Amino acid sequence: MKRRCVILKLAYSNIKYRKSYSITTILISTITIFTLVLLISGYLMIDEAIELSKKRVGADAILIANNGEFNGEEFLFSAKPTTRYFKTADADFIKEYDEVDKYTYQFYINDEKEYYTVIGVDFETDFLLKPWLKDQNIDTLEDGEIILCADIEYYGFYNILGETFKTKSSLHKTGTTMDNSIYVNIETARKYAKNNMKKKFFKNGDAEEFSTAVFVKLKEGKNPQVFADKVNYNSKEMKSISKTGTIYKVEDSILGFIKIISILGIVLLVNSFLALFGRYTSLMKERKKEIGYLRSLGFSKGKIYLSFVCEILIISVISGLIASLFVIIAITPILNSLSKAFLFPSANLSVLAVLKIVIFAPLLSFILGALSSIFPAVKTAKMEPREAMARGEM
Repeated sequence: MKRRCVILKLAYSNIKYRKSYSITTILISTITIFTLVLLISGYLMIDEAIELSKKRVGADAILIANNGEFNGEEFLFSAKPTTRYFKTADADFIKEYDEVDKYTYQFYINDEKEYYTVIGVDFETDFLLKPWLKDQNIDTLEDGEIILCADIEYYGFYNILGETFKTKSSLHKTGTTMDNSIYVNIETARKYAKNNMKKKFFKNGDAEEFSTAVFVKLKEGKNPQVFADKVNYNSKEMKSISKTGTIYKVEDSILGFIKIISILGIVLLVNSFLALFGRYTSLMKERKKEIGYLRSLGFSKGKIYLSFVCEILIISVISGLIASLFVIIAITPILNSLSKAFLFPSANLSVLAVLKIVIFAPLLSFILGALSSIFPAVKTAKMEPREAMARGEM
């Protein structure tokens, strides 16, 4: 036990004595580990968000007004208010499709004065929110009541649409536009649009006769993409996308992006390995006389090598903890910015993810340090005392 304490003190003393060397080594390791852990954690969080979107977006297909180019990814993941509105009666043809199990309308408020996306829900036909509200015995929203989504801080009351609304409930995260939205009943949304929004959005008609989107649930075994293609072929007024097709498109684009970033990460890893290998080789050459002195005092080759391992472990833990701290600070803002730019589901950093990062970063740092130092450390530790003291410098 006493000898182990001596080895730890020796390792710490070497780090402290070669302060400039240690700081540079920590910096190289920190930058490498930060980049690698950020890439790996980012990919895993995005993948989790996509799976969450598949699970919690209850519609198989979405219909929207066919008045220009329609970007399904933007509609699902950008959280931008839309100016697409269609006469609700124009979507009545949906009931003629045998593969349709149920469908519901929603009305999106487009108003620059509103910070959040406000969505009107038809609770008579809704099947998207009700499953998540079932445990709270909520099956409708009265006038003056709202439901908050995952990314909105919970308060008892909110001032929106020029009125004060009472918060009735909140929803879990979905990774889509829902997460930055506030829900009201559809009559409230249409009434506000009629009195406050530009008439041109509704072709100078009555806003209460319009909707923004139709969410469709198909019968078991029916193909959403086939349904969407059929709607697009038969309808001039409406445009349809399938949820699975849109999410798979997002997955493909993310996969391509990840491949490019991964190549850059591998290049960084190789460069860092070579830089650390060079530094450790140079360090071991400088410490030959010190090693000879320790050998003459009775330290075995194994004990000297163990002191090197302790030294690497201390540097690795410091580098890993610093890197993990920066990853935890940076990853959510970076992913949120990328999700808006590249239109993929937003991701949140959970407590479990934080714990994994704090454990994984120092471990990865130690592996990198051990691999880059094992050869020069073993070679130097094997030297005989007389040879080490003759060829080395203190």
